[in-house]
Amino acid sequence: MTNITDYIARLRLFVRKLQPSPASSHGERATFVYKDLTTTTHVFLREDTIRNSFQPAYTGLHEVLKRGDKIFTILLIGKRTTVSNERIKPAYTVDDELQNTAQTATRESKSAPERIKRTRSGRTVRFPSFYRP
Repeated sequence: MTNITDYIARLRLFVRKLQPSPASSHGERATFVYKDLTTTTHVFLREDTIRNSFQPAYTGLHEVLKRGDKIFTILLIGKRTTVSNERIKPAYTVDDELQNTAQTATRESKSAPERIKRTRSGRTVRFPSFYRP
């Protein structure tokens, strides 16, 4: 049988050597920032409210009026609003020139003569206009 005083002395020595583990650093989390925020003209704004199901997290296309490193000034419902870069993401829009080109190509394809498609057995096939390339 071991001596109780010896056991207590070893236990105290063991407890003295114990050290707490370092606490986590909650405030030093790196945030994701879009690279295109430096050049974009319009952004989407995240609404940090409780939402219903199927309600979008981001609201409309807002114009960027002024940009800084961490703070952006945007036009929100006709008012200048300052928001953090953590709440916005860049909006990628199609240029008006590309839209005009697509509309012109659509008009030209409608006016082109209709080609008759035939199956291997010789039957005529007519596709609706929205299935045509």
